[in-house]
Amino acid sequence: MSAAVTGIETLPSVHYLNFNYGWRSWLFTTDHKMVAWLYLVAITFFFIVGGLAATLMRLNLIEPQGGLVEPSTYNRLFTIHGLVMIFFFLAPSIPAVLGNFLIPLMIGARDVAFPRLNLLSWYIFMLGGFVFLYSTLSGGVDTGWTFYTPLSTTYANSSVMSAAMGVFISGFSSILTGLNFIVTIHKMRAPGLTWFRLPLFLWSMYATSIIFILAMPVIAITMVLLMLERFLHVGIFDPALGGDPILFQHLFWFFGHPEVYILVLPAMGVVSELVATFSRKRIFGYSFVAFSSVAIAVLSFLVWGHHMFVSGQSIYAGLVFSAFSFLVAIPSAIKVFNWTATLYRGTISVCSSPRLQSTSTFTTPTS
Repeated sequence: MSAAVTGIETLPSVHYLNFNYGWRSWLFTTDHKMVAWLYLVAITFFFIVGGLAATLMRLNLIEPQGGLVEPSTYNRLFTIHGLVMIFFFLAPSIPAVLGNFLIPLMIGARDVAFPRLNLLSWYIFMLGGFVFLYSTLSGGVDTGWTFYTPLSTTYANSSVMSAAMGVFISGFSSILTGLNFIVTIHKMRAPGLTWFRLPLFLWSMYATSIIFILAMPVIAITMVLLMLERFLHVGIFDPALGGDPILFQHLFWFFGHPEVYILVLPAMGVVSELVATFSRKRIFGYSFVAFSSVAIAVLSFLVWGHHMFVSGQSIYAGLVFSAFSFLVAIPSAIKVFNWTATLYRGTISVCSSPRLQSTSTFTTPTS
């Protein structure tokens, strides 16, 4: 009986997973779906590394004084966990995996705009990851994932240089991925697929790509300045050398807060698709949900100062950053309102796991 009669979809006899075999077919592929699988395997490995560090931290806290490792080792575990989970798992997880896999399929394109650049971004990501792992194996780094100066540039005796270099390298992977996605969505949409017919997941990925391109160069430059001061003793951040440690905080958090939305915006796009699908309705207020993704991306660059309220900044600067921090919550609230309105009078599958997972995000703070 044919698939058309039974209603069951079957894969063609030759598809992207079996058209060729062997390690060369994976390591030299330019197929966006296979690159997504490469990213999935890579981030799973780094998730295990970060998870092991977290497990050792929790085991150490069985006793109030720490019964497993020395305090200096605990600081290294804390830093390794933070850096791995932020830069090598969470940031590339949905964009690099689901983004690579789904964006061309959702816009009717054969592949992303720059397939070779897409594969290159994976190799750069792996290079940055292995450089960071080298720093872990050569003694680790104990500065915390924020690399705050002058601890990281002057006083830390751990492998700060190689850890910073790993973060620096991996940032270029995100920049190339963001560039590829923006060009793909702009130039490779199927005829008739206008902006307001795009799936909301693509709006979220577009906004995330903007953050990739604008925020990642800042953390890359910051890591370069950190390495210059640590290696050449140039006075940039260390006050003993004529530098300003608050400058480092401004540079880091100008990247650091948009990084939060690199993590959450793709997830919001996934939730938008799941809510509409499992309510069997078009999303309520499509244009508001779409523009709220772009608004979050823009406003995320205006709130970095709320990480620095106790740094001695001006009270007026604190007021401005407080106001923008309230403002950036509005687009997130718009999303939650529209998701809830979509459920109203929808055909809801109560026991569906994706529906339950997506609805659970409604009560999670997203700003």
